[in-house]
Amino acid sequence: MGLRAGMLELAKEYENSFIKGDVEYLKRFVERVSNPEAYQRYLGNLVATKITDLTVTVVELEDQGDKGSISLKLEFEFKNINPHTVYHTLEIINENGKLYVTRLRQNFDLENAEVGITDIVIDPFLNLPTVSTLPQDIFFNQTAFFELIDPESPVEYSKVILKWHRYILKNPIYNTGIIIANMMSPLTQMLAEKVKDPSQNNTVENLNRFTNRYVKHLHQIFTPGQDPWKDSGGYPSSPGLIIEEMFGLYKDLQVVGAFCQGIQFLIAAVLRSTGISSTNIWQLRLSQDDREHDYTIVRTEDAYFLGSNHVLMRVDNSFVNNYNIVGIYNDIYFSYVNGINNMNASLLRKTLKESRKISRQFGYGRSFERVTNYVNYQKGYPSIDIALEDPDRVNKYQNLVFEQSRKDPYSPFTFARYSYQTMYVKKPEAYLIASERSPQTRTYASEFNTVAEVIQWLQDNVQEGSIFNDTSRVMFSEQVIIYRLGRSKDLAVTLASFLKLLKIPCYTLWTQDHGYVIYKENTEWKMFDMTRYKEVSTITENINAIFNTTQCYYPLMGRNEPTDEIKELIDLFNLTA
Repeated sequence: MGLRAGMLELAKEYENSFIKGDVEYLKRFVERVSNPEAYQRYLGNLVATKITDLTVTVVELEDQGDKGSISLKLEFEFKNINPHTVYHTLEIINENGKLYVTRLRQNFDLENAEVGITDIVIDPFLNLPTVSTLPQDIFFNQTAFFELIDPESPVEYSKVILKWHRYILKNPIYNTGIIIANMMSPLTQMLAEKVKDPSQNNTVENLNRFTNRYVKHLHQIFTPGQDPWKDSGGYPSSPGLIIEEMFGLYKDLQVVGAFCQGIQFLIAAVLRSTGISSTNIWQLRLSQDDREHDYTIVRTEDAYFLGSNHVLMRVDNSFVNNYNIVGIYNDIYFSYVNGINNMNASLLRKTLKESRKISRQFGYGRSFERVTNYVNYQKGYPSIDIALEDPDRVNKYQNLVFEQSRKDPYSPFTFARYSYQTMYVKKPEAYLIASERSPQTRTYASEFNTVAEVIQWLQDNVQEGSIFNDTSRVMFSEQVIIYRLGRSKDLAVTLASFLKLLKIPCYTLWTQDHGYVIYKENTEWKMFDMTRYKEVSTITENINAIFNTTQCYYPLMGRNEPTDEIKELIDLFNLTA
């Protein structure tokens, strides 16, 4: 059988297996394609949604000697999820006898869709109302800033800003902090408001409609290693994106995109914000061979739901995958195989028992069983619950996060502030360190030779704006590069990061509303205004902070001892705090 005939036959087998619901064949099929674990989970989600109508056609077939490709167009309906047709395109490439899936995406017929219980549309989320830049109740008294100590190193905090998969695998406190950061967001609160229903079951179903309609796993869009977050080795870093990063992709990709753990962080934060308690929402990190995946378990009044990627499905005692549990956490508790936990043994056993009830194929793994014997080394943290009907809930929630961080500096609430990317952190150096570690920043920096080239690139390629609505939040360089957006404080961080990689001495300077970069060219210090894109000799605004990766003067946050070099710059440019 020739290559063309063989690939046509493969397409027919694929079609028949889908129509018959032959999960075992589909599993065997994806063993022969790239990234089989991700695609297998995807097929499992499709089968679990009980597709009621399916047609498959071969859209395009190219024969190129030893190479060839098939594009399949699948049309199917999710009758029990969202009653509309989804068009799914799968491209299979044969290269020297090995098959690769190179494109995996869905196009939704939104214009003619019947949405079901709740009409959830994405447009309102792109124009959020401005929230106050300072949490009012606490921070009108500046001493509260001074009492924040942020005891970990800025390098440690940079990890929860980057949110790379390999970082958050090692310390589950990061995961808890990211969930809290999402709950701090007005975007999460607005989505919670959209999906909430008097029935918790309907609330989960409404969120499921939204995620099915808009949310996409980024490995279904980018070939692994080709996404913008790939690390220096070309492998995906798969960061646990926060909600604004997910929604920021909509303009270009027409999807709200994230990797598996980011989607589950979003689901947990939204459902928590609707009023479902912490102890009824758990995120599981599971391992199979050398692969890992995140799930969310949600317990409502009379049902269990299991979240996998963008699908939230009702479950009883079974599920399609077989993994070992290596970590479990929510916005209060966390426990991981390495023994880092704040759950006492009885709570952990009870939680594992609940998870096993709904998914008997989830093994614990011997290493995780030993965690139940650990004495928890940290006390539990308070669950912050603000009624969704409270019009000031965003500010109140943020206030309480800052207050808990002040009371317990080693808690997830401190990591949440950095993950939320507020300028009100004790160690803003973390934003520069995260920027310099970013593969995107390093790649672009290698293309520049002078300060003028960097500034010109920023001016030509980055529009005024932000993925964040709140002006007190700061984008780091990777976000500026990927989203091509930035306000002056964001641009100051980005320019300073590029210059540091070019080995040009520099500092980031923030006022309340603007950003500047002070850099040394030859033997002369210069100051550049990132708002007006021009060199300036002084500024009239009071400075909030001057910092680089090793030195920081931040009087707003109680860091009142400038280094000798920073003192010289303050005198040189006639700056005032």
